[in-house]
Amino acid sequence: MGSAYAALVKGILDMRGPRELRFSEKALSEWREFQREIEPRMGPRGELADFTGWASKLPGQLARIAALIH
Repeated sequence: MGSAYAALVKGILDMRGPRELRFSEKALSEWREFQREIEPRMGPRGELADFTGWASKLPGQLARIAALIH
């Protein structure tokens, strides 16, 4: 592992406290659309009905993954 990469990973691991994630208007619109699409799929006859605990957290987890990739 290169020293620059190691320093970056160490810096991330040393972060403390909450962080604020700010979306651009377009990104926020896309995220809200995704969130709206997931909701009805968790209904009694939806394809995610058996996974509501997981599916209800999906939009937030997606935002966190996007932040990590960014």
